[in-house]
Amino acid sequence: MKRLIIALSIIAMLGVIFPGLPTLAQPIRTPHENPDTATGLLDEAGLLLSYSQIINLAIESQYRSAQDILDELERVDIPEEIQYIIDQYTSLFQRLFTTLDNLEALLDEASDLLVHNQIAGVEDILERAHVDIEDAYILLGDTETATSIMSDKLGVFAASATSQLTQAYTRLEKSMEKLTYLIDKLNILKQSLTEQYEQKTGLMPVELSLSINPTSAYVGDVITASGNLSCDANPLPGRKVSFNLDYRPVATAVIRSDGSYITSIMLPYKYTGDMVLTAAYEPEGNDIDICLACESPPVIIDPMFYQTTLEVSTSKRVYRGLPFIVSGKVNSNNDNIDRNINVLLDGTSLTEEVASGQFSFEILATEKVLPGTAKLTVAVSPQGRYSGASRQQSVVVSVLPIYSDIQIPPIILPPRDIRVGGTAYNAIGPIADAKISLNFNDTLVTTRTDHEGNFAASLEVPLDLFLMGPQEILIKIEPVEPWSTKTSVKKQVPTVNLLSTILILGVLIALWVVIRRRVRVRAHIEDEMPPEDIVEVTAPTPLSVPEPRLTGIKGQVLSTYRSVITVIEKISGVIMSPDITLREFLKIASLPSPTATNRFAELTAIAESALYSAYRPRKDTAARAEELAANIKEELHSGTP
Repeated sequence: MKRLIIALSIIAMLGVIFPGLPTLAQPIRTPHENPDTATGLLDEAGLLLSYSQIINLAIESQYRSAQDILDELERVDIPEEIQYIIDQYTSLFQRLFTTLDNLEALLDEASDLLVHNQIAGVEDILERAHVDIEDAYILLGDTETATSIMSDKLGVFAASATSQLTQAYTRLEKSMEKLTYLIDKLNILKQSLTEQYEQKTGLMPVELSLSINPTSAYVGDVITASGNLSCDANPLPGRKVSFNLDYRPVATAVIRSDGSYITSIMLPYKYTGDMVLTAAYEPEGNDIDICLACESPPVIIDPMFYQTTLEVSTSKRVYRGLPFIVSGKVNSNNDNIDRNINVLLDGTSLTEEVASGQFSFEILATEKVLPGTAKLTVAVSPQGRYSGASRQQSVVVSVLPIYSDIQIPPIILPPRDIRVGGTAYNAIGPIADAKISLNFNDTLVTTRTDHEGNFAASLEVPLDLFLMGPQEILIKIEPVEPWSTKTSVKKQVPTVNLLSTILILGVLIALWVVIRRRVRVRAHIEDEMPPEDIVEVTAPTPLSVPEPRLTGIKGQVLSTYRSVITVIEKISGVIMSPDITLREFLKIASLPSPTATNRFAELTAIAESALYSAYRPRKDTAARAEELAANIKEELHSGTP
């Protein structure tokens, strides 16, 4: 609950400093943002308020919580211009809170001793507290100076300071005043304890003696403790003395009239080395103002017991769900007594037996035990004067692998069912009642093995024209015994789909018949054709472009175009037949240069416009056509661009 409160306090503090902060260490600038223009998300007023609340936690003596929040503040990205002063300010508070925490602990310890009229060691405690108080005042002064510097950096004293910033600074000042009051109060408490100590030193000392009989005894036996209590050599009858054995209360005694006491103490069943017994007297009633508290010198008791030895032997590897043997010998001082023996695996008890001397247990590793390395512990419980004993060793918890012999058909012929069979076994023998899952082409069939580990099942194969080629059959084996682990086997089986094969063959045969029939018809026609009917095909004779019956500008353009065609036909050998358009001739004509080709393309466009356009060409069209024709002819005759 305390950790939750601290965590919520930290989140609240950071929420004050950085409103909307999604994470504790979120950068206050966007990555790749220009630092010179970045404004950041720091709330100056929130920062001052956070320190005010941290101080309030310290005032309530919650130093650890205040320190935790200061540690979290160090992870927050602070603007570089105030990073140094914030770090120094936080460091001063951390040192101050550590000093105050230690100071309060010292004063509490001194107060507790003085309340019980104990002055031994109090003087040293008060001297250390005095040093801490001086350090606290010095750190407080440094913190006040740092507060002024930090506030100035944050613009508290500037004319443009907001009312929120001014109010936050006022709250921080008030918190600092409370912190000063806390240190003053601790200083006053230290002075008061010093006065109490000086008064207690005037009380009368008390003497308390202690002796035991016997000084050595078996655990569980009773010893006698006796002694005397006196104040200024006078007995203190009726007072009570308490006894601590290894710092634990075990008994009390009342002082008799002559100042002596006697009591019985039973030694606990602790099978260790020496025990320390002390007697203590604490004044009560009127004695508080007369006598000091007193503690006797410690007395050493030598406890005796019978040492138990244990020998253990077991396998280094055990199998989950299968029994294994743990054997050994427990020696109880050569006494033939029954002892409780507990066997544990990773802290879980597997069995608890009673044995004397030699033992051998058959133990079952339950199915809850996970495979892997585990700690096997054999423990003998202590019993009376006989100590306990335990031994540990590492064992490997394993599971038996499953082997299988799977029989499947060498080939699958859909839509026939697939008959799958086999045997499942491990190192022990056949695996009975194991669940077998068969999966083929989204068809699932389950069955179980018989007492000999055999199984058989049929998989229904649907009629599917696309089911052909290598196919996978997945066989999963899931045993019911915990000492075996489930396994799976994959088998690849070639699949021949008769229906698909017949359809493919039919299509191929049909294509073959059609192609063969066409070849035969063509061959028959060629055989029956007489030789005289064979007409020799001659090369096409050049056909002249018909003279256009156009006059004016259109006639001039077409006449110019025709003159260029005549030159191209002679040079390239490409004839413009009547079925070829002007644009088609442009594509098939091979001119010697790109320049000539581009000019001929422009001339072709002008000629097409003259032929097919409904508008009368401009007067400069004929001149442009003659210019292009002259350039083309010159390039064709010269052979250079």
